[in-house]
Amino acid sequence: ASTTTCRLTSPPLLAPPGMGETGYTGGRNVAHGRMNLRQYAQLAKNNDLDYWRTQIGGSGSVERIDGTPWALEWHANLSWRGGHALQDYEAHDGRRFDLYRLAFFRRFDDRSFVRIGRFLPGELPSIGYLDGIQGERAVTPRVRLGALFGLRPDREDLHPWWREPTIVSYLSYSAATERSRYSLTTGVLASTYRGKPDRLAVLADQFVSHGDFSLYSSSEVDF
Repeated sequence: ASTTTCRLTSPPLLAPPGMGETGYTGGRNVAHGRMNLRQYAQLAKNNDLDYWRTQIGGSGSVERIDGTPWALEWHANLSWRGGHALQDYEAHDGRRFDLYRLAFFRRFDDRSFVRIGRFLPGELPSIGYLDGIQGERAVTPRVRLGALFGLRPDREDLHPWWREPTIVSYLSYSAATERSRYSLTTGVLASTYRGKPDRLAVLADQFVSHGDFSLYSSSEVDF
């Protein structure tokens, strides 16, 4: 009997690069992001209808800050305008700076995480923007418990605002197979306004996918 052995001397083209432990721990201050420039213009013979607006924005993150597990997430826009139209609309008036996200983030070995700063929680987007802290802990590989506490920024310009403290607790469940995925997050939100109880709500977000089909739903019941 005879045996013939064939050995592949080079990795397939789609194989991931051989990043060892040294290559991983040596990475620091890894930046990802994108910038955009948008220009709007409206020209009219009537001087009361001319209008232009320039917007510069960007979003991204800096991971492994100074070699640590911490990351910084950011998303902001700067815009300014000219012309006569829409002068009474605050969102299009003069120079405007919108800070949507600026938060420090750390994920732990069991995929629990903590987030501090301004953020829009992806687990329950209906909460809205918060200036505060979010923590999530993995109870099992499929079940996670989380909580948020913070201050809601002003609705019109997103400036920091101390009048609306908000607290949320939530539970997440997820399951996945080779072609399918399902996740459900449900939570309870309570807030005060100017020192008085203002809002109590139950929130729920669901996501299901199978092959090329996906469905997302968001529900909110306010008491």
